Amino acid sequence: MPRPPSTALRRPARRAVALALATGLLLAACTDDPEPAEPSAPAPTTTSPASTVTPSPEPSTPTTPADDATAAPSPSETAEATPDADAPPGDAVAVLTLRGGMCADGTECETVLAVERDGTWTRSEQGVVVGTGEVHPADLEWWSTAGTDLEPDSLVAGEATECPSDADGREVILETVTRDGWVRLESCEVELAESETLERLGLLLEATEL
Repeated sequence: MPRPPSTALRRPARRAVALALATGLLLAACTDDPEPAEPSAPAPTTTSPASTVTPSPEPSTPTTPADDATAAPSPSETAEATPDADAPPGDAVAVLTLRGGMCADGTECETVLAVERDGTWTRSEQGVVVGTGEVHPADLEWWSTAGTDLEPDSLVAGEATECPSDADGREVILETVTRDGWVRLESCEVELAESETLERLGLLLEATEL
């Protein structure tokens, strides 16, 4: 007995629907697969630079300036008689020098009178010896012991206020032995005090005047 036409037609339709659904699901599954993600690059590794330790500077050491050897002497120093190591040769106990003014030959005048311990004296003009002799016998004993007890500072009266040679005068230079040694005093630097040594040399200079 034949099946009713309505039932025969419904089965193929359901198969077709089922097949269409299955095909759609398969396509959806194929198209929905996610693309593989590209591997991300590794994050760069940063290295912290090593810390640099800066040494602290050494504390500076204060320096003390050296004493100025060329400093000008104080007034008290210029008014003192300082022993001079450069004593005249021979046995001289005192030398008197007069210097300044213009002589006939056009050079500066200079007179030097030197007395030795044995009483011998020598006088020179412009570096040329013009006379020699001996002191008076009464003065010989004094010259033989001259300067033994002489205090150097007793020959100085103070600082010089002017230089005679700057005023066309004659500078006086006294060199003599003292208890502290040989000293040299110039009237342009110090004021010479009255002393027996200077007085005796002055008298002898007058006596030997040519």
